[in-house]
Amino acid sequence: VEIEKIDFNQIYIGTTDSLAEELLRDFKKPGETQPVLIEDFVCTSAMMKILLKDERYRNEDLIEYLKELTGWQKLEEPSRISGILIEIKNRIYFDQVDFDKLYEQADSGLRLALDCIAEYENTLKERHTIDFTMLEYEFLDRLKEGQFEDFLDEIKIVLIDEYQDTNLIQEDIY
Repeated sequence: VEIEKIDFNQIYIGTTDSLAEELLRDFKKPGETQPVLIEDFVCTSAMMKILLKDERYRNEDLIEYLKELTGWQKLEEPSRISGILIEIKNRIYFDQVDFDKLYEQADSGLRLALDCIAEYENTLKERHTIDFTMLEYEFLDRLKEGQFEDFLDEIKIVLIDEYQDTNLIQEDIY
């Protein structure tokens, strides 16, 4: 193909997240509100509020579970615990783990971690916000529903940089 024949206005370039955000906006259903995408520091702050409520960050079962999971011995800081919980949430999404099944099988430490994660998700939904992992999950869900068929019909080729850094959600999107 000659370079002069390529219509560069028809090329979509971006990260999975930026393309997902754009397509969710462009193909939203009538009357639907587009959630606001929040940055990582806002996510950590939202989780910290949950941990500070009722001093959950001091719960011995939660601390022991997280110490065993991470191998870290010092977990007194709510910000560190918050970051770990966000990572657990992300892994659940990335690996497409059945949250309810995991919860049923969980011991008290993991169960409290999952309670915090569920409250975090509900808090974001109430605020009409979404984090990057939830964005990818929502995008994949709508892809499976066929919401982007008009867009997909026009796709001729997909190029992926840094493919080794993808996760299961991104793999399913591609």
